[in-house]
Amino acid sequence: MTIDDTPMTIKLSSFDPEKRFIAKATMDKLVKDGRINPVYIDKMYEEVLKGMPERFMKKGKEALTLLNLPMMQPEIVESVGKMYLRYSYGQNLWLHSIEVARLSEMLANEM
Repeated sequence: MTIDDTPMTIKLSSFDPEKRFIAKATMDKLVKDGRINPVYIDKMYEEVLKGMPERFMKKGKEALTLLNLPMMQPEIVESVGKMYLRYSYGQNLWLHSIEVARLSEMLANEM
């Protein structure tokens, strides 16, 4: 990961979408708090890291709600939520999966 610190700008760069999200969320918390030093960087990073499974569960539950599906096993819900940070050819995998599920439902109803 590289950090470019031109005046009044923070640029985070990473090929791993999960690490990029964690870095962005950490920086958002640090800037909001206003105290940026090594102790707080580690503290905020750990907070964001601990909250990731909860974020994945939230996005997984949101997808199930959008598709009117019943609750599934937590591992599956978390896997669906993890797709929120994944992209393929510039398209968000989470949104793509929801679109495919809706199209599949429409096709099934027509048959």
